[in-house]
Amino acid sequence: MPKHPKQKIHPPLDKSARQAVSPSTLRVPRLAFNPESISALNPVWKIGRIDVDGPWGHAAIDRTTLLTQILPKLKNYESMTWGDIERDHRRNHSVSVVQLTKEARDRLATLRIEEEQLFRFRLTGTQRMWGIRDRDTFCILWWDPNHEICPAVKKHT
Repeated sequence: MPKHPKQKIHPPLDKSARQAVSPSTLRVPRLAFNPESISALNPVWKIGRIDVDGPWGHAAIDRTTLLTQILPKLKNYESMTWGDIERDHRRNHSVSVVQLTKEARDRLATLRIEEEQLFRFRLTGTQRMWGIRDRDTFCILWWDPNHEICPAVKKHT
């Protein structure tokens, strides 16, 4: 019986009706997004895939480094749009996984990450933050304080 005289009791939706309004039908394919509109967005940080235990694991970061070096840089990037971030291509850009060191590729395999490319933020001369970029979201993966994951090849050496 309805608790209120005007309240109607609706029969439960059958399975086909539930599927028609399920959240999966509301998802928008990646190709439906305009890349230019993503360039106008600020980065969103996601930490669910952080590698804690590996050679570039975040467990090795001391509190002082985190509070005085890493977080201020990420906060600064957070105030920028992806378009601004990508315009500084020397510092911030995608890197094909095949360009990474064998140790980095092996670690990705251990973590069961099958991305074709990773994105890296340059925080200082040698410090990098590596992760997976999905539209406006940056899934933080590694802290590379010594530029070891994809060392620069010096010209004329």
